[in-house]
Amino acid sequence: MSGAADFTGTDPNSYLQIAKDELEQAGFEVHVFKDAAQRKAEGEEHVYFHTVMSEEANGSFTDKYDAAIMFANVAGFAQEASVRIKWSTPMAAEIPWYVTEVPTVYVSVNQPTHLIDVPTVKTVVHAHNPSREAIHAAVQKIIGASEFQGTFNDNVWCDTWGTRL
Repeated sequence: MSGAADFTGTDPNSYLQIAKDELEQAGFEVHVFKDAAQRKAEGEEHVYFHTVMSEEANGSFTDKYDAAIMFANVAGFAQEASVRIKWSTPMAAEIPWYVTEVPTVYVSVNQPTHLIDVPTVKTVVHAHNPSREAIHAAVQKIIGASEFQGTFNDNVWCDTWGTRL
């Protein structure tokens, strides 16, 4: 998932190809989720939020996927120290509804406080930057090729009990 483009004109989705490449190099078969707006922008016709729901968020999800790795590049600017995730629609297919059925990792390449928006995800990684180097390092840590180091700031819990369940 990505936020909107900012005044710099930088494509907020440009990290997706990097993440896909890094995951494939690590041996994963990758399916990149696209919401209805992204699919329409690519020229697909007759696609709406409910068609995406029926294709992506259905009972066969657990049969199709062994794991889910969600990457998010949702950023603020200047006075926006924390930016919440804005799902494409209410009850959107990209909301991680499957976390109790499919091992799920959420990787933020920007904001460290998104646990408030995905509190049911049990593994959250903050990669700090949407660069190839940062995404490569995150993938290496996820697959166990490199150890996590450092400590987390208590702000990651978003000052709410629901993120600690």
